[in-house]
Amino acid sequence: MFVRWQQAHSVDRSKHARERKDGSAKLRAILVESVRADGKPRQRHVAFLASIPRDQVSDDIARALFWDRTRQALDRLNKQITLEDRAHIEIAIAQRVKPLSRAEQEAFERKQRTLLARIHSGS
Repeated sequence: MFVRWQQAHSVDRSKHARERKDGSAKLRAILVESVRADGKPRQRHVAFLASIPRDQVSDDIARALFWDRTRQALDRLNKQITLEDRAHIEIAIAQRVKPLSRAEQEAFERKQRTLLARIHSGS
């Protein structure tokens, strides 16, 4: 199994050309496996993992959400993939979308707690 990256653009034709220029297309991580059909190599879709706007690949919040969704998707596949497969998949994804460091993750969680506190206090 391996990760296949797709670039998804908006279906809205008026935005389509603009998205190609400004980089707001989404990168989609899809897990596929190689199979043979009629003696020819093909890729079989295993699972959609997650997506992230291409222009937000360096944004801490977008990366945190992307990795959260990716890990949830991989958790759902726990009976289909081995721990070794999962490690290889995560390494491949990390080459394209860097996971948060421990310090970045802690800062992100502090921001979340602060935001939730504000919401609950009504301010």
